Amino acid sequence: MLFAQIDSLKKIDKIVRKIDSDKKLKTQKFNTDDVYNKPTDGGGIIEIKLIGSEIKKIRQEIGVSFGRLTTIIYMVDGQPIKIIDREENFDWSEKQSTYDYHSVDLVYQAEIYVFDAKSNKFKIISTGDRNLSSGNGNLSEYTPLVKLAQDIIEQ
Repeated sequence: MLFAQIDSLKKIDKIVRKIDSDKKLKTQKFNTDDVYNKPTDGGGIIEIKLIGSEIKKIRQEIGVSFGRLTTIIYMVDGQPIKIIDREENFDWSEKQSTYDYHSVDLVYQAEIYVFDAKSNKFKIISTGDRNLSSGNGNLSEYTPLVKLAQDIIEQ
């Protein structure tokens, strides 16, 4: 990784920390079953944090049969700057021969640092492997969630 990229990652993380700590952000929460008009095994939420009508953070968490899928998108000036894509699987309890629905293991996480969304310039740092989800490692797979959040707050 080039020094300029490392410096850019640090700058992006600093903006993300500022968004996460901003007490002035207004939070709106929506049930994914209602938003997508179909139920999921474990339900889910879409949480949107805003200043005025500007989206600063989108967090979608969906419960599925064997775990939880979480996508977090941080935004500045209407463009994503960092995306966290996470998959957690429920622990298997040998003793009870079933899943422990109170405990999850992180099996996959990708941190996508976006340098220029319009020209598709980004860096992915990932750990683990997906079990329940799929992804193409491209920014375009997150566009529908951004569009959905924009549509929701405009209603």
